[in-house]
Amino acid sequence: MAETAGTTISKPRTVKRQTLRGNVDADTPEIDYRQTMYLPFVDGIIQQLSDLFPQLTLRATRGLLLIPSNLEKLTDKSIIDIMEYYEPDLFCKHSFIQEVRLWKRQWSADDNLPSANPSA
Repeated sequence: MAETAGTTISKPRTVKRQTLRGNVDADTPEIDYRQTMYLPFVDGIIQQLSDLFPQLTLRATRGLLLIPSNLEKLTDKSIIDIMEYYEPDLFCKHSFIQEVRLWKRQWSADDNLPSANPSA
């Protein structure tokens, strides 16, 4: 994009007296941008998502691990968390762990795993 506009990407100068300015000791413009703009932006997004989704919601979203493309991330602890969260909705909570194991076994041999992402 900068090449199309005919400009060169450069790093802002480092100042000594302005302490509230993003004075990053960076060698390249990419490192400067990453440390002054990108990382604070990503940190803010992570903080907003943490405020938006409390721990109870995180337990509920572990159900996404049951999607066949995510099964390799499924642990015994996450299976128990899923079972505890959805326990009122389960028909037979005693067979849930065995059903999840059968589900993992069914998809373990398949190379074309379905995903929640429609473009995948």
